Amino acid sequence: LIISSIRRQGNSKKAERIILGEKLAPDATTKTLFGEAEKLAREGNLKDAIRKGYIALLFELSERKQIGLEIHKTNRDYLRDVRSKAELYKNMNVLTVNYERHWYGSASAKKEDWEEFREGYKNAIGLK
Repeated sequence: LIISSIRRQGNSKKAERIILGEKLAPDATTKTLFGEAEKLAREGNLKDAIRKGYIALLFELSERKQIGLEIHKTNRDYLRDVRSKAELYKNMNVLTVNYERHWYGSASAKKEDWEEFREGYKNAIGLK
C-alpha cells in the first residue's frame, strides 16, 4: 500500500521538458509560453519573441502528440513528423523558415516579421 502510494506520487510529477535548449517550467502551457512571446514582442524583443513563439508551437504539437520532442531533433526533424498533415506542414514550414531566418541568420526581426509569425502560429494551431 505504501509503495503503491509512493509510485502514484512519483508518476504525478511532470517530466522536465527542454525545447530548443530552453528548460521549461513544469507548469508551462502553450498559452503561457505564447503569452511570454507576446510580452517580448511588446517590449520590442522581436527576435526573442519569434523564438519563444516557435517553442510554444513545438510544445503544443507535442501536447497533441503530433511531434515527439527529443533533445537531438532538429527543426527539419519536427517538420518531417508532420509531413503527412499537409495544412499543418505548410504552416509549420513557414514558421520554421521565419524562426531560422531571425534566430540563426543575420536578418533582424521587424514588427511585420512578428505579426507574420503570430498569424502563422494561429493558423498552425487552429486559433482562427
